[in-house]
Amino acid sequence: MKNILNLTFVIIGTLVGAGFASGQEIYTFFFSYGIKGIIGIIISSIITGSIIYFCLEIIRKNKIENYKDFIDVIFNKNTSNKNIKKIWNIIINTFILITFFIMIAGFGAYFNQQYGLNVILGSSILVVIT
Repeated sequence: MKNILNLTFVIIGTLVGAGFASGQEIYTFFFSYGIKGIIGIIISSIITGSIIYFCLEIIRKNKIENYKDFIDVIFNKNTSNKNIKKIWNIIINTFILITFFIMIAGFGAYFNQQYGLNVILGSSILVVIT
C-alpha cells in the first residue's frame, strides 16, 4: 500500500505539482470551453491514465528496475537499429534538461517576487542546491 501511495504522489506531483499546470490553470483552460472542455478533461484523463497503466504493466511484467531496461523492452533489446534508441534518449534527455531550466527560472522568479532577490542569484541558489 505504501508503494502505491508513493507512486500516486509522484504521478500527481509530476502532472500538477511541478508548476506547469496548476489546478487553476487546468480549470480555466478546460472550463472556458464549456461541455467540450469537460469532454477534453475526460479524454485527457483516459489517455494519461492509459499511458501510465501500460507503462507500469510493462515494468511489472518484465521486472524492470531502471530506465535502460525499459527502453530495451520498448525498442526490442536486439533491435538492429540502435539509432532509434539513441534518438529517443536525446529527446528524453533534452526534455529533462529543458524542464530543469524552466524550474530553475521559476525558482529565481519566485525569490525575486517574494523577497526582491535578484533572479540570477535566486536561480543560482537552486543550481547549487541541486
